[in-house]
Amino acid sequence: MCGTPTALVPGAAQGDLEERTAKNDHKLPSYDGLTSLETFLAKYENMASYLKWTDRDKLYNLRASLDGAAGQILWGHTGNVTAESVVALLRTRFGNDLQIERFRAELQARRRGPDESLQSLYNDITRMVCLAHPTSVQDLKDHVAREAFVNALNNDLLQMCVMEKQPANIEEALGIAGRLEAYESTLHVPATPQELSKGEARPKLKHVYTVDTEKPAHDPQLQKQLIELQQELAKLKSHKMPCYRRENRAMSL
Repeated sequence: MCGTPTALVPGAAQGDLEERTAKNDHKLPSYDGLTSLETFLAKYENMASYLKWTDRDKLYNLRASLDGAAGQILWGHTGNVTAESVVALLRTRFGNDLQIERFRAELQARRRGPDESLQSLYNDITRMVCLAHPTSVQDLKDHVAREAFVNALNNDLLQMCVMEKQPANIEEALGIAGRLEAYESTLHVPATPQELSKGEARPKLKHVYTVDTEKPAHDPQLQKQLIELQQELAKLKSHKMPCYRRENRAMSL
């Protein structure tokens, strides 16, 4: 016989074979040192926990997934090599432990671009917080992310309005900022500019003021008052004429 039929395999051995086959069906994605190490290690830990890898399984799958520059760390590895030692070497060579201060400085200086959406800013802030505070507790990460997002809005009025609402985390801050910007866009709709032909100057707008009168101009009472004013003016002129004539005579003598 070339092999043992499956039906003749003892129950325990049959279970081990099925378990090993199921483990082999799930392959850990490759890592070449150019992508995020934290993402790769998170997938590695998740698969190891779900598939219940042994220490030997972890080392085998981890070694098999390394490629390119990351695979070079396996050169010269002999003796007692464990999955933990390989992970430690990966963190030293490609990890973020030596760049935390740079990530924190970049997070503090992060500001929203002129045409950048709030969602894009939110995604980048959450990514940078994970890089700048990889070992911090979740409450601290939530606090740092919320403060960094508000500071990065790059708009004093929007920042003040968001802080006034006292968001508990960055997700609430994102929702508040989005609603405020939506309100502002609906209240300030820019007018459509007039289309002008080439070389044509835009006409200047002139302010025209009108005076509303309570009575129309042909009101008899108003005409009577106007006539009386004209008569009074004529009398004043007649009284002044003799004085004007006497002064002229005196000057001629």
